[in-house]
Amino acid sequence: MLKIHNKQKGKNTSNISVKIFIFLFFIGTASNVIGQEKYEVISTSRLNVRNKPTTNSSIIGTLNPHEQIDVYSIIDSWAKISYRSRMAYVSSKYIRKIEIKENIPIVTEYQEESNPITSEPEETETPKTIYNESTKNDYIGIDFVPSIYGGFTNFVSNNVSPKGNIGFGIDFAFQFIANQPISFIPKDYYMEASLGYSLKGSGAFPLHYITMKLSPIGYRYMLSDFMLWGKIGAYTGYTFSTIETQSHSFDTNIDIGILCEIGVEYERIGVGFSYERGLTNVCNSKLKLNNQCVFLNLSYRLFNLK
Repeated sequence: MLKIHNKQKGKNTSNISVKIFIFLFFIGTASNVIGQEKYEVISTSRLNVRNKPTTNSSIIGTLNPHEQIDVYSIIDSWAKISYRSRMAYVSSKYIRKIEIKENIPIVTEYQEESNPITSEPEETETPKTIYNESTKNDYIGIDFVPSIYGGFTNFVSNNVSPKGNIGFGIDFAFQFIANQPISFIPKDYYMEASLGYSLKGSGAFPLHYITMKLSPIGYRYMLSDFMLWGKIGAYTGYTFSTIETQSHSFDTNIDIGILCEIGVEYERIGVGFSYERGLTNVCNSKLKLNNQCVFLNLSYRLFNLK
């Protein structure tokens, strides 16, 4: 009877241990769930997610701006989060707690730490950019873009074919860029105004112009590390040339025309092709001559004014 009693006692002890283990397991799980809090990513670019709370650890993913995450704890400026069904870490500097108040829409406030780590590394992802990213939250950016160009220039005539010439010039342009959508204006739309010099005309009659150009319609498209762009507009030029021959007198000093341009830019350096077509005759005789040019352009986005 004593042996049977001891066996029964052993079984009871084993059952109690199993129940205690299950109870503690659920308590631990519940505490983890209860300990989760909703946070929002506040970085201006994607936030790196790491497998350990150190910048030397590997990056296992990224979080988008304003993305909501579950945070378990914050220790030494690193937040322990749930990321794709696993534990991971992000810099707590770039997240903020979301507080939900009863009968009040969700509001957010920046998280404050009692002992911030001043030596904490910048943990936002920093992709390559074509233009100054510090202005991307502004509605309008202003860029200064000097350029040089050269190519083929000639007169378009109604009854002769003048010999072509090599033309060239230089422009100093300001671009007004929509960094954010504004009313009906889409993002990355831009306008451009420039002042410069150009050599046009034919081989026998070169004309030197002081030019002003205005391109009210321009658009740029970001493609990985490259930026594609295009613009259309108009130009006007004034020349001091007073070329005269036995049969023709070139005394029209103003040249007005249209232009279009396409190009690609990488690391602020741009290459493009432009076409210019004059609408005013540069000759006052019966011989009608209009400027026509095809140029190769090289530009550099020098700086951003905002």
